[in-house]
Amino acid sequence: MRPISSGLLRQSAIFDIKSSKIHMSASYNITIEQGTDWTRDLFLTTATQGYINLTGRTFTAQIRQMPGGTVVTQIATSVVSAAGGQLRLTVTSAASLLVPTAGAKYDLIQVTSAGIATRLLEGVVTLSPRITIL
Repeated sequence: MRPISSGLLRQSAIFDIKSSKIHMSASYNITIEQGTDWTRDLFLTTATQGYINLTGRTFTAQIRQMPGGTVVTQIATSVVSAAGGQLRLTVTSAASLLVPTAGAKYDLIQVTSAGIATRLLEGVVTLSPRITIL
C-alpha cells in the first residue's frame, strides 16, 4: 500500500490478460476495511503487447454471498486511462458497511464493444470490522 495525496491508502495490481480462446479469470482476494473508502487500480496487460486499450469496454463488479444471490454491494468501476489499461475499482465507506463479515465473493466482468463478456477477476472478500464508529 502507498499513501496518496488525499490521505487514503490505495493498492495497484497488474493482471496479464491472455489472448486465447480459452480464458480463465484470475483469482485475486480482497480485504475491505469496514467504514472506510476502498480503492484498487488495476492495469490490464497482455504478455506480448503491453497495456490493453480499454476504449469501448465496460466493466461491472458485484459482491454477493453466493452465486446468484442478492447483490450485497456494487463495486464501482471507472476507466482511469483507456490507453494505459488502467481500471479503478471503488467501494465507498457507506457501501463497505453492507459487506458481510464472512462468506462474501466478488467478480469483475468486462464487456467489449462487440458485446463479448469475459470474467477477468474473481475472489473472496474479507471484511476487516471497524472498531471506531464515526
